[in-house]
Amino acid sequence: MYLLFLFPTFIFGQEIHFKRNINKGSLTDIYILKKNFIFKINSSRTIDEIISFSTDSIAKEYFINPNQNLIRNQEILIGGGTKLYLENYESINYYTNNNAGNNGKISSIDNLKLKYAEDKSYNRNSNTVGLLTQIDEIKIQYHIEAGRYSRDRGKIKSISDLKFSYEIWSSYSENAGYVGKLISIGNIKIKYYEAGNTNEGFKGKLKTIGNIEFTYYKNTVNNRNSNIIGKFKTRIGNDKRIII
Repeated sequence: MYLLFLFPTFIFGQEIHFKRNINKGSLTDIYILKKNFIFKINSSRTIDEIISFSTDSIAKEYFINPNQNLIRNQEILIGGGTKLYLENYESINYYTNNNAGNNGKISSIDNLKLKYAEDKSYNRNSNTVGLLTQIDEIKIQYHIEAGRYSRDRGKIKSISDLKFSYEIWSSYSENAGYVGKLISIGNIKIKYYEAGNTNEGFKGKLKTIGNIEFTYYKNTVNNRNSNIIGKFKTRIGNDKRIII
């Protein structure tokens, strides 16, 4: 088991790491540190992987520097195809005779409790039946509302107290191509370039994450001749709340 990300020095309070595709100007995976768990959220904004550590301090140490010598994890497949990595375990229990549609899913691993979205109409409509809703004492929620303009159905809504929100439909967001994209995690705001002649070639691409700004090569004669319109140019600023 391995994770393809590196972290600089950890600052107290940091619990979010963003991965991005530089030239596409898009967010890819996001890593969240909560207690003794590290959550990997994929580009569809569902949970791909969870690593469980024996203590919060070891989780934080791995978050700073993912040194494989710190762990000897074993992979277990849980609800919704999420992979859970544990250092050691001695027993696994499953849901049986469960009226919520979770029969056959793992209910606990040793003392680690697991719960899943029940087979209810609102979960079926948002395609979240069977997705993980709790690990240990950490609760996980998904957007299940069918709003007229919302495009967040089925995506992560919260992990513990950390909330996720997404861009609703509007003519502006549709023209720029960022409908349904992530626009905040907790108090970290995420913005994208609007449509317009001045942003030709990079409309809809990442503009800011927190206090960090991203710029791209504009539509000029020289840039057209060099075929670099819309390619990444600079990263400006710093934000100690996050890791990018």
